[in-house]
Amino acid sequence: NSHKRFANAFPKYCELVDNARLYCTNAVGGPPRLIAWKDGNSKLLVDPEDIDCLKRVSSLNPDAESIYELYPDPSQLSKPGSVWNDVVLVPSRPKVQKELSDAIRRIEKAQPKN
Repeated sequence: NSHKRFANAFPKYCELVDNARLYCTNAVGGPPRLIAWKDGNSKLLVDPEDIDCLKRVSSLNPDAESIYELYPDPSQLSKPGSVWNDVVLVPSRPKVQKELSDAIRRIEKAQPKN
């Protein structure tokens, strides 16, 4: 929920300050990427592709009970730039993927069926 509030507030916050920087830290083992910045009296500048990450976070469902309920449009999970796609399901992490898959199956089996 704090991520969602921050994502919604960041553009307004930038109107109130002289300088601001926003970094994306989704890259596993990689350096943070600068995705938005403001210097002095200039307006907020953004990397159009990378700022979509902030927009997606601003629409998170804080009451989601599964990955498929996180976004208003579940197809966002499979789009490029999705943390689910680019970090969790990345092919170089088979052990983590198996652990996650097993955990999801256990949770789904434990939930009562409607």
